[in-house]
Amino acid sequence: LKKSNPQKIKSSKIKSSKIKYSNPPPNYESKNAVGLTNSNEGPTL
Repeated sequence: LKKSNPQKIKSSKIKSSKIKYSNPPPNYESKNAVGLTNSNEGPTL
């Protein structure tokens, strides 16, 4: 039973990590877009 529990915890952690990874991409894209706009504004100024 104890061995089966860690596996469930690991599977839940993997699922949670997958959900977290699925969420960040849009955030990273938005952050990158903002970073690019900021970097573009910097050189132009």
